[in-house]
Amino acid sequence: VDVARLAQLIVERLAPQADTRGVTLRVESVPGLPLAWADSDRVEQVLLNLLDNAIKYSPPEATVDVAVLVGPEQTVLVQVRDRGIGIPPEVLPRIGERFYRADKARARAHGGSGLGLAIAQALVEAHSGKLWLESHEGEGTTAQFTLPEA
Repeated sequence: VDVARLAQLIVERLAPQADTRGVTLRVESVPGLPLAWADSDRVEQVLLNLLDNAIKYSPPEATVDVAVLVGPEQTVLVQVRDRGIGIPPEVLPRIGERFYRADKARARAHGGSGLGLAIAQALVEAHSGKLWLESHEGEGTTAQFTLPEA
């Protein structure tokens, strides 16, 4: 799978949703990026879940960046970085649990089932990859995952 190309297609598909919220989407990649050994439909689902969250939790006029890079140990690394509300450090370890919502009030406001990150994590792990989040309240969140090179 050409993950950079797939990310670009998904960003184009989600652009109307982002525009409605006043959020700009960008994709960055490095030249000569290796292909990933993955099911493109499943990687698409992961990217859709991560980008949907980033758009939902970003303030108007914010930018969400998707970077596709050479990762460690023969992997492709994908980063989805928002400049939104962030995740409190005490709940960060629980993010990705099925149905877990860090803030129940925000969950009602933004909708969703609380399954997006759990599904994304399961799909990445099924590809022998890893998914993790880094976040700082008030500064945003970066969701990252790796996939093995083809």
